[in-house]
Amino acid sequence: MNTIQNRLDIMPSARCGLYVDGLWFLAQRALDSSFNPGGWQWLGGKVDLDEKGRPIEDHLQTALREAREEARIVLHPSTELGIIEHHPVVGGRHHGRYSVTVGFLATSYSGEIQLNDECHGAGWFTTEQAMQLGLTPETSLGIQHALPILERAAPLLLQS
Repeated sequence: MNTIQNRLDIMPSARCGLYVDGLWFLAQRALDSSFNPGGWQWLGGKVDLDEKGRPIEDHLQTALREAREEARIVLHPSTELGIIEHHPVVGGRHHGRYSVTVGFLATSYSGEIQLNDECHGAGWFTTEQAMQLGLTPETSLGIQHALPILERAAPLLLQS
């Protein structure tokens, strides 16, 4: 595991943006969620921790697991975007820790999308449409990180 995940004051999480045929797949958080209720986001969540608060999976494993849990799909990530968001946690059971989200980009997936109860809804959106939604901070920043990569890869994506 990398150093950032082994610090006990860090609350690691991961998100994966799914971008297919010029559209982002975004899930809307449950309306009764304690964090960003109704916010639109990439699939992802917190890294699972052991009883001592140490990570038992890495960021990529987290992103893939969360996609399976939230939408019943298998993502095929092609790029790690690095840290897409970080902030101190205020309130709740993680108060005083520091949240760090690592992002990934996928341009394909397997399976049929079926949302679980953590999601209120979902849809496919152009970048312009996505930026008009109430995106969670890490998703907004993730899209901004991913756009230059997608622009450089556009000729290759068109061939596939």
